[in-house]
This record gives sequence, structure tokens and C-alpha cells, in this order.
Amino acid sequence: MEFERVDFTHTGWFLFCPIYVNPNFENPEIHHRYHLSWLLDIAIVILNNLIVPLYALKAQHSKQPVWVNPICGIKELKKPVTFFVEKDADAS
Repeated sequence: MEFERVDFTHTGWFLFCPIYVNPNFENPEIHHRYHLSWLLDIAIVILNNLIVPLYALKAQHSKQPVWVNPICGIKELKKPVTFFVEKDADAS
């Protein structure tokens, strides 16, 4: 298991979970705040199993593309926060 250093420069919300955001255009990342990894997991499950299918039904009905953006309230931090996150095996 390999880890890489990631500097998070913004904060925000992923549905109802507070997060740190690294808005790198090549590989944007989010990380939970306040040791709330379990809350981020619940938010991801709700997004994937409830919200995205509802938006897909809306898009099918209106025949228009619909994009779901669960991240909101983005604010820049005065000082970046650094975490060591596990490297993605697919990114190699």
C-alpha cells in the first residue's frame, strides 16, 4: 500500500458531509473533515443509490442532459491542509 501527499486548498460540503477539496484539474480529490469518513461513505451511498437515479429519470423524461454536482459551499483555505492518501492503483 503506497501513499502520496495531497495538499487540500479548499473546504466545502459533499451533500451533508464537510470535506476538504483539492481542485486539481487532472485529478481532483476530496477528503472528509473532523474524522467523519463514515458520514462521507453514507453520503456517497445516498448519492449513488437515490439521487443519481432520480436525476436519470428526470433526464429521460425531459430528454435533456442532467448533471449531478453534490459538492457545494466551496471556500478557499488561508493555509492548505496536507493529508497522505492511498495511491489509486488505476492511476499507475
